[in-house]
Amino acid sequence: MSEQTYPVMYWFGPSVMDKKSAEEIAKAKFTRIPVEGRDKDDNIRIIELCAGAGIEAMVTDGRIFEAIRDPVRREALLKDVAASYKDYAAVKAYYITDEPSYGDFEALAEVCEILNRLDPDRETYINLFPNYASAEQLGTPTYKEHIDLYMDIVKPSVISYDHYHFVGRGTENKNTPDESERERLIRESAWNTSERAGFFENIEIIRDKSLETGVPFMVIVLVVEHGPYRNLSEAEIRWEVFQSLAYGSSRISYFTYGTPPYEDSWRYINGMVSENGSLNRHYYDVARINGDLRVVGGHLSGKKSTGVYHIGGKKDSSVKYFDPGKNSGGIAGIKTTGGLTLGFFDSGEILIANKDYISANKVDITTGQMKRVSVMDKRTGDWYELEKTDDICTLTLMPGDGELIRI
Repeated sequence: MSEQTYPVMYWFGPSVMDKKSAEEIAKAKFTRIPVEGRDKDDNIRIIELCAGAGIEAMVTDGRIFEAIRDPVRREALLKDVAASYKDYAAVKAYYITDEPSYGDFEALAEVCEILNRLDPDRETYINLFPNYASAEQLGTPTYKEHIDLYMDIVKPSVISYDHYHFVGRGTENKNTPDESERERLIRESAWNTSERAGFFENIEIIRDKSLETGVPFMVIVLVVEHGPYRNLSEAEIRWEVFQSLAYGSSRISYFTYGTPPYEDSWRYINGMVSENGSLNRHYYDVARINGDLRVVGGHLSGKKSTGVYHIGGKKDSSVKYFDPGKNSGGIAGIKTTGGLTLGFFDSGEILIANKDYISANKVDITTGQMKRVSVMDKRTGDWYELEKTDDICTLTLMPGDGELIRI
């Protein structure tokens, strides 16, 4: 088993956060959770539950939101925040905001700078829009410009964004009288009837910026059925996770753990945990995925992504395709029954992810005569050699899954 911990989070917790809930979260192999209590005292109660279950905490505190809006009281408010949580070792980050527009960047930069100065051992966390957000939402003409300006101005400790790929729920949501303009734009930009284009274009932009700046990145992936987003299979959730890992994502988060209250606009159902606290199918799906993720991701922690290449699948001009003559990593040739993503790391290891979340994928890897292919066991972290016949090693990838190999 890897000695490194791969950070795994979620958004929107259980409706009741108690000792039982904390133990269930830890059992599903989450490492950090958002703490969103009613007030400071409730936050501290939840932080203490986290500490008892061996889970890290990211604190949401209303005074941070006040500080964003009020430059005059900003420093004083943030001093109070830092003082409130300084004695709690489980606290590892402060939640700042979600999906800001360009016009918010200067205020966010100052808030982050103050908190980083007052409490340098905790991260300041902001989540960004996906690339299907409109220019109106972004506040910039293009998504790439939005990311460039964000990194230049805010200088975050981690780049986080959400991209929900699996749409096609079946019935379009209608506008509701109490829906905000922001919610309407998000909902309408999300609507589609098939897999949304742009997952790989989005992660290519984020990975490039991460490598350029040396700032790690996190992908938030879809779990809960809502709006246009369908009820996912385990293989579809696994697809999101292992495609992200192949690109070198240093963390994963899921949307959502608890199931938000059902309402007419987004119509949330089928989170990992229901509103009454019962564990749904997705809880067990994600727990299995997290077990594999923490072993493979933990092994890759601290290792640099050196290249990502695709084989087969739908043609996509935003990605690079594998050429064994240029970027082999020890692979002399590769044949497959379906599409693959190959993520190369500076350790010499390769994460091979199946682009098909419906069918298994047989992969024949040709190596030099003196070379063999080893695969990591995702349950234990141990390595085992693939059998070799006529200079070919065969690996089978289950739907949506990935395997870490070395040659």
